[in-house]
Amino acid sequence: MYRSPEVPNFASFAAAARAGNPVDGTQVHMLSYLGATWGMGEPRFTAEQAIAFTHKVRDAGGAVTWDVPVELNGTLPAAFLDQLWAIGKALGTAH
Repeated sequence: MYRSPEVPNFASFAAAARAGNPVDGTQVHMLSYLGATWGMGEPRFTAEQAIAFTHKVRDAGGAVTWDVPVELNGTLPAAFLDQLWAIGKALGTAH
């Protein structure tokens, strides 16, 4: 799906990930979803579980990308915002 030379593609995703996480070309990365499946459902983890997973990857020098559902009006459901804020606060990145 993202193998074309036009963005969005794997190269543009990798560039975006590196922009926020400068590396020497290699880095552990976990891409997963907080909902029941990709972009859908209720949270499948507690905030504490999501924090623990994120810490485990970060402690190994990695980065984490969490997929969350998006409402039709472009907002994120409150339950997922709460989880993302809790993760950010636990990592010291919430602003």
